Amino acid sequence: MAQVVTRVEPVWTHNLQPALAAGQRVLVTAHGNSLRALIKLIEGIADAEITRLEIPNAGPMLLQLDSRMGLVRRTQLGPATQSLSEIL
Repeated sequence: MAQVVTRVEPVWTHNLQPALAAGQRVLVTAHGNSLRALIKLIEGIADAEITRLEIPNAGPMLLQLDSRMGLVRRTQLGPATQSLSEIL
């Protein structure tokens, strides 16, 4: 996991954060460990706890961030959630 975090961190810092700060919406698709590493960076989850975070296959997840890139809410989307047009 440490190696994955090392590879994901520059993408978060140099690509995703600037796009989000500019008001863009960003869609990230990746392997489970890459997504886990990104969530670890955003939420500051401890190394010992991040391995317990379940990332469902093909299960959309919405992260709402504040202007300082801090997590406001993480929502796992599924069939019982709102329509995509209501979310976006």
